[in-house]
Amino acid sequence: MNRFIYAIPIAITAPIVAAIIHLTISRQRELAADEGGARLSSKPWILASAPLKA
Repeated sequence: MNRFIYAIPIAITAPIVAAIIHLTISRQRELAADEGGARLSSKPWILASAPLKA
């Protein structure tokens, strides 16, 4: 019975924590990819202005 008291909050918070970690890692990868693209091209300001043209 005592284990269920701990299991309920963990069951509720675990998916939320997992989603936050997933979003953080995804964002870091996206920024790393953008940085890599800017380094590969010799004109990073063109990449920065691309969303404004779309």
